[in-house]
Formats: sequence, structure tokens, C-alpha cells
Amino acid sequence: MVIRFTQCSMKMVRRFENRLDSHVIAFCDAIKQRSIDPQKPLDFSDHIRWFLNDTFNDVVHGQSLACVLAERDNGGLVRSLQDIYTLSGFVAVLPNVFVPLVRSTLWKKYLFRHTKAFRGIQHLCTQYDGMKLKREQSMEKKPHFFDRIPSCNAPSPQTLTAEAIRAETIIFMSAALEGVAAFISPFVNNIIQHPPIYASLRAEIAQAEKSAVLSSPVATYDETCRLPYFMACVSETLRHDAPAQTILPRYVSKPGIQAHGFWIPAATEMAASPYIIHRDKGIFGEDADAFRPERWMVDKGRNERMEKYGMWFGYGDRECPGKTFAHLEFQKLLVEVFRRFDVEAAVIPGRDLRHERWAVAMFWNHWLQFRERV
Repeated sequence: MVIRFTQCSMKMVRRFENRLDSHVIAFCDAIKQRSIDPQKPLDFSDHIRWFLNDTFNDVVHGQSLACVLAERDNGGLVRSLQDIYTLSGFVAVLPNVFVPLVRSTLWKKYLFRHTKAFRGIQHLCTQYDGMKLKREQSMEKKPHFFDRIPSCNAPSPQTLTAEAIRAETIIFMSAALEGVAAFISPFVNNIIQHPPIYASLRAEIAQAEKSAVLSSPVATYDETCRLPYFMACVSETLRHDAPAQTILPRYVSKPGIQAHGFWIPAATEMAASPYIIHRDKGIFGEDADAFRPERWMVDKGRNERMEKYGMWFGYGDRECPGKTFAHLEFQKLLVEVFRRFDVEAAVIPGRDLRHERWAVAMFWNHWLQFRERV
């Protein structure tokens, strides 16, 4: 765990900010091309996954798959990840039932290989091995996300085998694609569904642009953090539509705990639902069911109390280690989207927005119309 958190510190992920800028520009250029024809809205959920796919493979393997440019899932990584999410969601919610099953010889030898999840994992491993080989053979030497993790070639108390590094990379990829997409889609959807909020966000970004406090062509991460209403919208989206949707089970530590008049012995499995916790009116206010960024602009003390109960990236020692990279990605991208475009929902008969709560929130058919701002 030390390895993962050190690798994902903000100091470490900032090494890739300039490379991320090129993908933000490519994404906005693709939207600009589609915005020319008002009769051609785009499925924002697909385009976001392609952007995240390109970004991840660039910083991890040094090679983008150019999904945004091609407007398709080059390499099939997105499809493979979605093939395994149903199984991973069941395992996360009911580990006592599914973990023994997954580990059984019958399952591994005869049943698993016939599932979509098996084919998805197999494809992800094959793609990883191929891209790793290309990276090692490349003459272009630039930093990669996991290049500072001790491997079996550099023995230490924190050594990871090549197989373990592959597993860590694939797990990180699943969070970097679907986990971050699970934030970006509801952020945009919540903003455009509330005109007063949309107007306030647009006004703040426009004023920052007028005051020349946003870099060009892409705002820096630090600059996005200095937009108070935008950051309130980020916090409210994390609360209202947390990317992590599982109940996050944990075992009680020794010797046990006293809670609400009950003694809970060690090794008892407990869990909490982010959806329910984030709608606790005693913590987030009587309007906890509503999307209202202004709740984060009252005072620092209230924010600290709300953040204490926030489970948007998990909680405790097992909090998502990639949250810093996620913030770097979605803050920079979203500021540029609302800086450059007017956005509205597009109606496509028979293709309504679909939202599923799996291990993470999943979105499809997020049809939007963009107009470039002059």
C-alpha cells in the first residue's frame, strides 16, 4: 500500500500535467468539429471514455491509442473493462459468497473461461503485455506512471513481481477509465440540468478568462483549484453522485468497537453505503437529496465536517490511491469544456441517458450538443 500511495501522490502525478494538456486539447478539438453541425450531437459518455483511455495509455505506456481522434474504442479496452464490471461488483458486495467460488478449481478450470469476464481479463492482460513490450523497445525515453515501482529486477522489501505490477496496472486502469468517467458524466449532467448553477459556473470561468488568470491553451491544475464555485460543483458532484457505488465492506479490528450502544466483536464484517451516507440530512443539510453546490460555500468548518463523512473515493487505508490523478484529469478537462463551449442535452428518441450503479456508476447514451463560444 505504501508503494501505491507514494506513486500516486500529487507531486508524482504532476509530472504528467503537460502531457495531459495535449489530450485535453485533442478532446476539445474533436468536440469543436462535431459542434459545427447542430444536427450531430455526440454521446459524451463514449467520448469521455476514449479521452481517459488515451490519457491512461500515454502516461502508463507512453503511447496513446488515439481513440478520441478515431472516435472509437481502439484496442477494445473499454469494452473489456465493462465485461468484467458485473462480476467485480458482485465480488465487492458479497465477497464471502463469490471469493470462494472464484477460487474454486471447478470455477477456474471449467466455468470461468466461458464468461465475458474471463475474456475481458484475458484481453486486458494481452493488451498490457503488448504495450509493455512496445514501451521497452521504444527509443523515446520519457517518464511512465509506474516506472518507479520496485520490480523483481530491483529487489527490496517492497519488491513487486512483473505479474503483480501487471495486475496493479490493470486495476488502476479500470479506475482511471470507468471511475473517472463516473464523475465527469454526472458533473456535466447536473450542471446543465440546473440553469442557475450553469449560469454561475459560466460567469466564474468567464470572469477568470477576462482577468487573465487562466493559462492558455489549457488552464493549470492550480488555476482550476482557485475557482471557488467550480470547486464547489466538484465537491457537490462527488457527494451527490459518488463514483464508488459499492458498500465498501471492512472487518472490525481487535478487540472490537462500541457503536450506538452495541458491542461489535473483532472480525465482524461491516459496510456502509456511500449513497445513503451522502444523503444524511444531519450532516449535509435538510436538502441533502438536492444538487446544490452552494452548501460548500458557507464556511470552512462545515466543509471539513462534510468531507469527514465523504466516501466518494472510498475511505481510510483503502481509499482510492488514484484520486489525485483523477482530480488532475477531470478538473482540467471540465474547466476547458465549459470555458470553450455552451452545452445542452440532446434528445435522441429511444436512446435515453442510462445510469447503472455497479462497482462504480456507469453511464451510457449521454447525448449532448455543443456550441463553440465566440
